[in-house]
Amino acid sequence: MTDRIRIGVLNDAADLRADENNDSPAYHDIAFWLDREIAALRSTGCALPEVEIVHAYALGLPGGTGAAVEDACHRLIDDGVALIVGPFVSDNAAIAARVYEDRRVPAVICSHDEHARTRHAFQLQSGGAVEEAARLVQYLFTSGCSRPVVLHETSRLGERLAKAFLEEAAIAGLAPRVRIAVPSQAGAHEVPDTLAPALNEGDVRSGALIYLGRTAPPRELRDAIGQSGYDGACLLNLLAAQNAATPHAPASREDLEGWLHLSLVTESNPRFRTLQDEFPDACAHHGAMARDQDLARLVAHALARAPSLTPSGMRLALEQVRLLPAAQGEEGTMLGFGPLVRAALQGPYLTIRKWTAGDSVAITAT
Repeated sequence: MTDRIRIGVLNDAADLRADENNDSPAYHDIAFWLDREIAALRSTGCALPEVEIVHAYALGLPGGTGAAVEDACHRLIDDGVALIVGPFVSDNAAIAARVYEDRRVPAVICSHDEHARTRHAFQLQSGGAVEEAARLVQYLFTSGCSRPVVLHETSRLGERLAKAFLEEAAIAGLAPRVRIAVPSQAGAHEVPDTLAPALNEGDVRSGALIYLGRTAPPRELRDAIGQSGYDGACLLNLLAAQNAATPHAPASREDLEGWLHLSLVTESNPRFRTLQDEFPDACAHHGAMARDQDLARLVAHALARAPSLTPSGMRLALEQVRLLPAAQGEEGTMLGFGPLVRAALQGPYLTIRKWTAGDSVAITAT
């Protein structure tokens, strides 16, 4: 075994490296978390190789191209990396996974696309249609909401999320009042007349509104919900909730006051609370920091188990990482892989939170 390894980091949201003199905190860089977790293992006496981190940058989908992601993957592999971290944008996961499989280099990707998992592509989940549907149905069932109204974007993602939700709801014995497809940028004339009657049909306590898509519901749709007089529960899927915090989103967190949403973090998890205490001024980034810490722990613990510092050795090592407490998810969520396991988060990793006064706050687990 050599005593040095190259690990690639694929940033698929930029076509060039950020200015070295910018004021971005160190914790914005996954390399910070890799160094930190490797140092933590070394402090216990674990012998680890020297690690060189190699960066590659590509403006991938949705704003760029898949070809840029492919080229960045090939550059990293040609530079001799034994493991790659990334991509981080789900749109690029399957594109990169094909390259990793063809070149037989393992990678840990962050994605909600479970179909991007392969022999060499390991996944740190960021949701997923079936898992999100199951969590939403679980919440509705335990809350006594048996007749939800299902709104979803006409996008491919919206259709996939709605299909998964309706299948899970049927298994649990829920009976959705209606399924309504709306454009992601729906105007007032595109809000169906059937929405208001469906929201106010029967006992409001048995109902809930589920919105599924890539982005939060547009203003016209929110206005129609408010004008209908409906005051029951409203829930968002994970990606739509995450995008509500981005610039130019059709709805801000303030616009979604009182809405519930899926998340990957909760203060009931002691590892997440530790991150919050350590970085109190980084509230807006705590979710990403929890993800990056989990990702870095997977890589560090794989290094400790590698039979060789080669791509095949790192693939085998990732398969041996088991039962690491995660910073994401409810307390009890674990990280790990296996010979036939390519999804890292195991257990109750999807949480429910609520927007209150512009902040996302945890609610009692259900």
